[in-house]
Amino acid sequence: MAVYTLFCEGVQRKYKASLCSKATVFIVFLSFATVVIPFIFAYKDLGFWKKIDQYQEQPEVRFKRRLIVVLEGGEGLVFWSSFPFLNSHATGLSVPFVEDVEEDFDYDGKMDELSLAIQMPLPRKFDVLCVKILLLFDCRIATYTRVSYEGVAFIDHSSSISGSELSLAAELRLHQKELLRPGSHDSRFEHSIITQDSSSMSSFSLDYILDLYSKRNVTTQLSSVQSTWRAASNATHFFAKLRIKYPVEILWYRPGVWQVLKHAWTQYLAFLAIFLLLGERMKEFVFGNQILETYQSL
Repeated sequence: MAVYTLFCEGVQRKYKASLCSKATVFIVFLSFATVVIPFIFAYKDLGFWKKIDQYQEQPEVRFKRRLIVVLEGGEGLVFWSSFPFLNSHATGLSVPFVEDVEEDFDYDGKMDELSLAIQMPLPRKFDVLCVKILLLFDCRIATYTRVSYEGVAFIDHSSSISGSELSLAAELRLHQKELLRPGSHDSRFEHSIITQDSSSMSSFSLDYILDLYSKRNVTTQLSSVQSTWRAASNATHFFAKLRIKYPVEILWYRPGVWQVLKHAWTQYLAFLAIFLLLGERMKEFVFGNQILETYQSL
């Protein structure tokens, strides 16, 4: 007659010892080591307390239609800005035709590129050797960290040969001097860098404006600049064709308390699981082979 195994159960063997025995000391030490050593390993891994983190986001950028244009040549300069109080004190004023278009290529509600065309009339026999253009933008980060700031794009192109047209393509990149902070809305750098409060005209020079802007903790600057210069002399107009992209940025920020604790707990558990398994195997070896004297019972 065939015999089948209908049911089976494990036999639990208990190992007992007095409170002051070597076996008890071994268990206390092993339990302490199992808990503490994973913490040491996780801490020494330099990733336990996350002090800095990053994420990707495309800032919401809009051109403010605020700009300053300066054309320099051997005969002087030609100036225009969208600020009436600057124009009223300027020499060599010339009013250009300005056309701007912002486009959202992926239809996500955020503008991706600015196309700006400037056509500035020139005085007779004025040869343009240097072009300086300052553009102002409203920028906002709102996904994880909330920051509002003013963006500046400065173009400074010079040539030893007089020209009639500058074509330029670039990216408006964010530059951080400090870590962003999640939570509250940071609007410290939202106010315009150009105001009418100053009584000195030196406060409205491009050098002063750029120096003041560089002291902000969140700024923008043009990168990946590609430009072409069309040589010409005695031109009646100067043309500037600009194409500025608003790319996705890598933003650095200081993690909050809960994110730091969650990350630290995850790192600790990864090492703890390994040491718990090693601890159980060590107990089986020590007590199973009676290396330390104990009393056994079923």
